[in-house]
Amino acid sequence: MESRNIAELKYFTDTNFSGLSNWLERMLPKYRMRVKMINLSEIEKIVRSSSMYKNKALLAIDQVNRLTQQVSPILKGAVQSALKMQAMLSHIEKRREREKKALSESGWWLSPTIMQLPAGVMDGAVNRYVEGEQGAISDFFLSLFDHTDFSNLDWMVEQWLTNRFFNKWEKPINEAAQAYKNAQYFLAIPTCLLLTEGIATDFCKSNLLAVKPSRGNDKIVKAIKHVENSGTHFPRSEILFEVLDSIIYVNSQKRMLLNQYFLNRHAVLHGLDHGYGTRENAVKAFLLLDVLRVLE
Repeated sequence: MESRNIAELKYFTDTNFSGLSNWLERMLPKYRMRVKMINLSEIEKIVRSSSMYKNKALLAIDQVNRLTQQVSPILKGAVQSALKMQAMLSHIEKRREREKKALSESGWWLSPTIMQLPAGVMDGAVNRYVEGEQGAISDFFLSLFDHTDFSNLDWMVEQWLTNRFFNKWEKPINEAAQAYKNAQYFLAIPTCLLLTEGIATDFCKSNLLAVKPSRGNDKIVKAIKHVENSGTHFPRSEILFEVLDSIIYVNSQKRMLLNQYFLNRHAVLHGLDHGYGTRENAVKAFLLLDVLRVLE
């Protein structure tokens, strides 16, 4: 099985893995039992010792035995195919769990633009992370938004401006993108954070979703869950929600106590973090805004 991009692969595993795996676990033992040739010797002994219905019973046994011989190769083939499918799904699940662990521990998440990249593009970074290279995931995301090649950023912005919740914010979006290109991360980051909350607020209002005005993460989470409940698949949304609660929107006092240097909305917009303007934080700010592209 080949998937054209990350989103397709994750949609396949998220929607099919559990059901297929459970079905195979239930059915394989039954197939294995049926593949074994039915041994009718004991039944024949009982039948031959009884004169009642002897001929009819022996004929039936003979027919069943012949049928079993014919069906056996088919069932063997089915078992082999099922075993291959089970092995493939197990391999995909292991890859998915390793990727999920690497993303969660590194404080990154998948957004719609990232999920349009070819499937498997993250494998190398995940492998390096598992092998002990702690910066591998960050390096992967930063490489997508290299400070000398802005094609992915431009493509991302083009996609945004086709969305009705984004196009009314075209001017600040373009200015934030230009600030990133000029390495003015202190300007780009707060703009993206405010745009994210503004777009999430617009969506919640238009869909009559009750949210707490002062809780930006509440708006984002409810907006994403609303489109998910409407049938839009957002792979790994649980990682995004975890990052929102434990990093971006975590209480700034707790952040300072933990001595963590990461993108934190409260610390940025309330002037508590003098060093937030890094390229890594800027990329995360754009990816957070990109998450809302699924809103329709």
